[in-house]
Amino acid sequence: MEQTVEQHVNEVLHRYFDGQPTLVAVAAGLVVVGAIGYLDYSTGEALSFAAVYLIPIGFGAWYGNTRAGLILAAASTVAGTTVSLGDPGMAPVIAGWNALMRCIFFVITSTLLSRLRDELRSAQRLANTDPLTGAANRRRFYETVQQELRRAARHPRPLTLAYLDLDHFKEINDLLGHAVGDQLLHHVVRIVQEHIRGTDLVARLGGDEFAIFLPETDAEGAQALLPRLHELLLQAMIDRNWPVTFSIGVVTFDRPPASVDTVIQRADALMYQVKRAGKNQVRYEQADAPDAPKPAIEQTDSSPKPRS
Repeated sequence: MEQTVEQHVNEVLHRYFDGQPTLVAVAAGLVVVGAIGYLDYSTGEALSFAAVYLIPIGFGAWYGNTRAGLILAAASTVAGTTVSLGDPGMAPVIAGWNALMRCIFFVITSTLLSRLRDELRSAQRLANTDPLTGAANRRRFYETVQQELRRAARHPRPLTLAYLDLDHFKEINDLLGHAVGDQLLHHVVRIVQEHIRGTDLVARLGGDEFAIFLPETDAEGAQALLPRLHELLLQAMIDRNWPVTFSIGVVTFDRPPASVDTVIQRADALMYQVKRAGKNQVRYEQADAPDAPKPAIEQTDSSPKPRS
């Protein structure tokens, strides 16, 4: 489905400004305030720019924080008041009153936008996060991978998905209880999150099945990360005397497949090959296209197994 102009603009803004330091949002907003002030001064009374100042204010409140929005509200007030003072026919009292009303309006707007942003982000976290482990849920996983597939279709780049299943996890629940099982799942996610990039994503797709999505990661990068991650997870299980190992299927696509389901199915199939071959291994496949896989490369783990 083709993106609308609004969706494209939102994607660009999100890509370049979301998660950036507040100073970046403030600096960008001040530049826009200056440009609006110049246009306001140049056109005189022919055009009103009062509402246009809301653009940088809203930008700062949304991509910065409450303080950034207030700074840009103050800057917009100063810019608009300075322009109005250049009008010789306006009495100082009226100019001062207009400045006060403008400031109140800008501050209220900035504050409301900041609160709305916080509420929306909180709701998004609840809607997109697995409440037990803190990993992304299936919905967020599908949305993230689909977005990356669209991006990779425009600008070809490799992507990798690792499908991870916990071996003997049912024994943990049966022997040690579900509370320990929940603790184990949370611990697995925490270890993975600590050793992947901020642009990567770990998602819980089932009870004890997880996906690790690695955008812009080729086969070499995947084979550098996954064995180390496998060893860290195994060692964590050994340290806590949890008799759990990990079967992992890893697929790298040099060209994006048609759908998210294709990505999952290929990695899931590899993971089940590991299960049938004895579990506790990492198996790789590099796919030039969805229907043209290269032979899988199997890595047998030689790390010590958890004590039963």
